[in-house]
Amino acid sequence: MANHTYRPPDPDHMVETDLGPIAVQDPHRGRGGLALVLWPSIFTDRHIYDAILPHLSDDLRVICVDGPGHGQSLGVARPFSMGDCAASLAQVLDACGLTRAIVGGTSWGGLVAAEFGLRHPDRAAAVLMLNTPLGIGNDGPRALTRFIAFGARWLTGFRFFRDGISKAFFLPETLPAAPVYHDQFHAMLRRAPGAALGAAVRSVLLHTDPLAPRLGGLAPPALILAGERDTGYPAAEAQVAAQALPRGQFRALPTSHISVVDAPEATAQVIRDFLAETGLTPAG
Repeated sequence: MANHTYRPPDPDHMVETDLGPIAVQDPHRGRGGLALVLWPSIFTDRHIYDAILPHLSDDLRVICVDGPGHGQSLGVARPFSMGDCAASLAQVLDACGLTRAIVGGTSWGGLVAAEFGLRHPDRAAAVLMLNTPLGIGNDGPRALTRFIAFGARWLTGFRFFRDGISKAFFLPETLPAAPVYHDQFHAMLRRAPGAALGAAVRSVLLHTDPLAPRLGGLAPPALILAGERDTGYPAAEAQVAAQALPRGQFRALPTSHISVVDAPEATAQVIRDFLAETGLTPAG
């Protein structure tokens, strides 16, 4: 099924950041109104958001980025913090002419968005944490986590490793039903610069400060969305953590770890409902 000649479309522009050039897709650049900036998970790029964009772009200028070491963002071959990622996200907003935006992301992207909201509450109109590992860093990493973190440097060229990531991230029926994204997922990981990809994955899995104890300081309106079939990060734990949010909502969908790919329309509806209830977009 895999198409080994797949090449991603060029980003609309590249933004120089402290974590290297970030690829930015901004198809509605120049549009007025509120913007939504989305950062993806580790082992994925901005294409995880392709299927939800048509369901969000009527009311929002949706901007999607590739995280450092992923997609067309070359990254850096050194460890970094979520604070470093939040600073790079601020540089993306600056380059896009945005003083304020809704910031969000999936897994790693949710960690970055929350960190941005904690550090720049005046610039975050709202924070979307989709399938975000809120307790990561609380305990020492499991052996499997260490294997994934260090395998990212050397093993993405091997089909067994990519298939293992796929099984952890998506429902078993998702990628067979989405051959275009199936090709994108495998092709991106085959092409990824090993040193930078490995540094990014290790930074997220092994060197992240726990987010859950800090959620009480997150001032902007915040949404936590979890997957009911996410075996790595149980929805029940996310629901408990969400209770600490000053202005938060919790929602769950019958998905695995990447809800925007498993259930794009339902995920977009949850986001639209949250933003309408928060008064950031029109209802309906």
